[in-house]
Amino acid sequence: MTRLRLERSGIRIDGVAKTGCEVRSIALSDDESVLYAALSDSAEILALEAKNCQEISRLHVSGEPWAVLPSPDADSLFVADFDGNRILCINAKTGNVQNTSPAISRPSCLTYTLKGDSIYTAGFRTGEITQLDLQCRILCRIPSPKQLNQCRSLTFAPNGTLYAPQTRSDTVVGGRMFDRSVFPVVAAVAPAAKRVSLALFPDLLVVPPHRPREVAVDTSTLYLASAGSDDILAIDLATKFPKWHATQVGQEPGGIVLDASREPLYVLTLTGQEIVTLSARTGEVQSRLRFTHDSTPSQNILGA
Repeated sequence: MTRLRLERSGIRIDGVAKTGCEVRSIALSDDESVLYAALSDSAEILALEAKNCQEISRLHVSGEPWAVLPSPDADSLFVADFDGNRILCINAKTGNVQNTSPAISRPSCLTYTLKGDSIYTAGFRTGEITQLDLQCRILCRIPSPKQLNQCRSLTFAPNGTLYAPQTRSDTVVGGRMFDRSVFPVVAAVAPAAKRVSLALFPDLLVVPPHRPREVAVDTSTLYLASAGSDDILAIDLATKFPKWHATQVGQEPGGIVLDASREPLYVLTLTGQEIVTLSARTGEVQSRLRFTHDSTPSQNILGA
């Protein structure tokens, strides 16, 4: 795992939580020495020493940063400015803006192509995916079905397919029924495809997952973390059927990473503030690591 993308809102890092800042996403430098965090409500990019999370610097950015991605040489940082409808490239030391993209509607995430020669972002409210070069110039816009929304992450599979978990609304066929008005979906863009397609429909496989946040993908399986239903679903990419369904994994799973060995599956729970390790083969929980201590009673956290 050379790059870590454990998203999204509510992540607290010891020392950061004291400021009341909301961490939207985090990312590691290529050499894994620096951890960057996008603080949306304070409009800052925080740089930490990865080994101990000690603060290195804070860079103020104009707008509302939802995602940060360091350049391969770590000299620059790409920032998804949600409020400003743009992608910024800033100097990693000074914060000075080096490049700004044309308008992109509510960009919520950032990821590199497998070759690392360009970046992709997605519109939170539209599901449209945009590819940019490393100077923030738009290479292409990939339109999506109009009913897609709330896209928070993008993940490449080893074969180059780009997956985007989100929700889709149905106000025509099922609009008269509450339980058929909003659905979870995993959209996808195959290599060289010109449109976003609806690839996987988790609500047809298991008790409907709610608020899909992020996926991890290997050559045969897609693992979906759903924050609203506290579960992880493993879907066979060949048959489109579930391999396993792990329920009550933790409070609000919001980030998921598959180890290169294809065995450990690491899940970040946003409200639970845990790293939960599962078996990628069975979904069985192997360990839990609580990385911050919150004295708030669990019933208050859950809104009970």
